[in-house]
Amino acid sequence: MFKYYVLVLVGRRGRWCAHFPDIPNCRAEDERLERAIEKATAAAARKIRELLRERLPVSEPRSFEEIRADTAWATKRSIEWPEVIVSIVGVPTDYGRTARLAS
Repeated sequence: MFKYYVLVLVGRRGRWCAHFPDIPNCRAEDERLERAIEKATAAAARKIRELLRERLPVSEPRSFEEIRADTAWATKRSIEWPEVIVSIVGVPTDYGRTARLAS
């Protein structure tokens, strides 16, 4: 099963930083936008596998509107919304087990 998460991409100093707001401590960087997305998606899959292995909840993806309204998250990462690229990325979430979703 896949969950579709919002991915926020910020270009700074010749690099792209990719953030998954709904997956804690999950980000990746690269000089190329496509590689930043690939790396972030792989990091998200690893993080979800880790959460499931430890029997911890996997966050339910929020809508872009909900993430956009999360000023604390954006401020902590110096997100300037007019300057970012936003994408929706499918990340596997079951790995042969039923994911426990956080409410």
